[in-house]
Amino acid sequence: MNQTIEKSPLTIVVVIRTDPRLSRRPVEAIRMALGLGAGINRVAILMMGNAPILLTGDEEIQDYDVLEKYISSFEDMETPFLIEDDFLAKHPGFKSDYPYKGVAPEEIAETMAAGDRFFIF
Repeated sequence: MNQTIEKSPLTIVVVIRTDPRLSRRPVEAIRMALGLGAGINRVAILMMGNAPILLTGDEEIQDYDVLEKYISSFEDMETPFLIEDDFLAKHPGFKSDYPYKGVAPEEIAETMAAGDRFFIF
């Protein structure tokens, strides 16, 4: 007898906190998040520190050419990138073509508490 086991979707939290101008890791995080969100799982992308620079098109980003291949897939996503309020306060002119939402420390804690799996870059 062949039984099919139905899997429940997981909530995966991808935390990016490394400056993308200093490391390739943030671009790799974006690439992985895209793959993780391609199935039934829900993916929340939380950007802390200078990580939101990934959303600006700054050509000083490490592996910028790789980022360009993947980031456009997020233009129409339903769930916005979560950006630490501290970053937005320090960069009042921040603009991005990608959906984003500022989050306070309490919302960061709620996002982390709701996660089933975590990737931290």
